[in-house]
Amino acid sequence: MSAAKCVARGNSTIVEDNVPTTTTEKYEGGCMAPAGPSVQVAGSVTPFYSKEELNTFVCMHLCMYERKCMLSIFYEQAKNCQLFGVAPLELIPLAKLPDGSVPSSSYYYSSPCNTENENTKKGIYTLSTGESFQLTRIGPQNMKFVPIS
Repeated sequence: MSAAKCVARGNSTIVEDNVPTTTTEKYEGGCMAPAGPSVQVAGSVTPFYSKEELNTFVCMHLCMYERKCMLSIFYEQAKNCQLFGVAPLELIPLAKLPDGSVPSSSYYYSSPCNTENENTKKGIYTLSTGESFQLTRIGPQNMKFVPIS
């Protein structure tokens, strides 16, 4: 499989295939969107890669860390995850729904990167800041983040 690049919009750090990184252990939390990932931020949708790259990966995942999102790649052949980029996306300031949840345009996906985590299986993701969220799919292209206090 040839080296692939993540195409991110805005300020982000891109890490290409086979480049060692020491930041992956900092990332805890949810993974979503096996195809077409985007996160609705302050009323806009930020794409993470171009349509030309859709067939390059098996799964794409956006993982939360401190109010940022991380794009990681799961390769079926290698059975591992590769860190591709970090984008400074604010998750909290989105307009809340009447039930207190926060909408997102991402499709929920149970990541193969975190299959052993019981909380992850339940859709509960905890950031390193101590904040926890319950992620629930409410439609084929919609999900909600419900803060857990």
